[in-house]
Amino acid sequence: MIARHYPDFLDVYSSLPHRIMRADAARYFVLHRHGGLYLDMDYEVLVNFWDRLPDDVPALVQSYSRYLERTQNSLMSSPPGHPLWPIAWDLIAERAKSGSTDPIYVTGPRMMDEAIRIYSATKTNTTTSSPSSRSGGIRILSCENWQRVTWGEERSAIHTLWKMFAYSVGIFEDCGDVRDSRCQLGIHHGTTMWY
Repeated sequence: MIARHYPDFLDVYSSLPHRIMRADAARYFVLHRHGGLYLDMDYEVLVNFWDRLPDDVPALVQSYSRYLERTQNSLMSSPPGHPLWPIAWDLIAERAKSGSTDPIYVTGPRMMDEAIRIYSATKTNTTTSSPSSRSGGIRILSCENWQRVTWGEERSAIHTLWKMFAYSVGIFEDCGDVRDSRCQLGIHHGTTMWY
């Protein structure tokens, strides 16, 4: 698809050193070309939430981390042709040329945060209180409803201890406990299988 519809990006795409980086980039091109909904394979849908997603602007889920990133690319929706995605491609190209091999920075959530910031700066009405206006028309989906912190799925005792520590010192947003299913639309299990 990139070779056919976005040939100017093919060299950058082919040069990305990790498969997850190419997978991240491909998501953005699919959403630009076709629109729709993207979910990570470890995202569990609890209820049909299609009608709760905006159909006129992209939506990304709020990160449960206060410090690492504002959004995550584990759940994204978009109408076709939205101008956010070319900003993301430009950032990927720029960051790939810098030599960084960090997927989160080059193609993942930190890159998307910067793309949203740049896109928002081009919008003039960003001072109203509606959720999409605060991000220049990009909807940020509350982690309380869309992505609570999971417990008991860690790969090791170290991960469990880290998560307990991070939660106790306020590194995580108050997204709620995944074991309390009220108002919860889905669960991102965060298995980081790509890492």
